[in-house]
Amino acid sequence: MERKNYLLEPLSNEEKLYLKKMVSNARKKYIRDNYNYINTTDVQLYSCANIEAESVLDEVLNKCEKEIKSAMEFEKVMSSEKLYGVVKALSFEEKMVLFSLYKENKTMQQVALEMKRGRTSIWRIKNTALNKIMRKLIGGE
Repeated sequence: MERKNYLLEPLSNEEKLYLKKMVSNARKKYIRDNYNYINTTDVQLYSCANIEAESVLDEVLNKCEKEIKSAMEFEKVMSSEKLYGVVKALSFEEKMVLFSLYKENKTMQQVALEMKRGRTSIWRIKNTALNKIMRKLIGGE
């Protein structure tokens, strides 16, 4: 049975509009929830960056598209049944550590900060995952 890949299609205009509305609603909710703080705090006009809402929304959409493309690349790699079986045996943490280190080219320190773990813990997770992969691929388990 072949799995349907929902990540192949780019975002439609309706989806982009929906994402823009979500960001706009989140911004409005933030302002509503923090209205008193915003209005009682002095902010110097010249210390603020001139940011247009459209550029921020476009940046968010571009990031979403990059993540979708990355997921599509990952899906292509996982199309190999043997490799799929190997990766399926890994825990979520192991997958995230390997993805961050090798796909996103992050350092151990960056991954440790993101996952709120120590560097040695990330190092152990990485080594455990690589050992599992080696045993499955070479050992034929």
